[in-house]
Amino acid sequence: MRNAVTAVQALIGNQIHFIFSVGPQMPSIWEGSDIILLAQQVGRPTFSMVVTPDIHKVADLKGKKIGVSFGGSTFAGTKALLELNRMNPEKDVQYVSIPGSSPKIAAMQQGIIQAALLAPPADYIAVKSGFKRLVNPADVFKDTSFTGLAATGKTIKENPQFVKRMVRAPSAASITRATILRMRSR
Repeated sequence: MRNAVTAVQALIGNQIHFIFSVGPQMPSIWEGSDIILLAQQVGRPTFSMVVTPDIHKVADLKGKKIGVSFGGSTFAGTKALLELNRMNPEKDVQYVSIPGSSPKIAAMQQGIIQAALLAPPADYIAVKSGFKRLVNPADVFKDTSFTGLAATGKTIKENPQFVKRMVRAPSAASITRATILRMRSR
């Protein structure tokens, strides 16, 4: 799928059986969609909130523009971070849809936005460019699924063996890769 929002829509529409992400599907789950997380691969968010030098705390984002990918992990993560800091994510900030980390850095350099959640290595590149890391969501959202395998309840109910095989596949692939690496190192 070209983007996570499209993948979530395809999953809900029964056009695909599985999706391998968590952030983009959370708004749909909160709205009552029949999406179930089957397995977790990464247990913490990997993004960092990177901001312009004039911002010192999350409250300083009030009235500012934040770059996000609407419907994606950066949008869900930004809203959760704002709520955690007692801000209203619907009223206190403005969102600018900018998919991808590099375009978000460029928008910060041009003054279009003042903050964005950036994934590695883009967060490092932004900091080296003069911006600063305000908060790492992994530090505040401990034990929060970030990347995982999900399906609809309908798929699970109608194809339980297929779902079981799919859940086991990433583990088997990891074991196979580890075995191959050990064999190569001998």
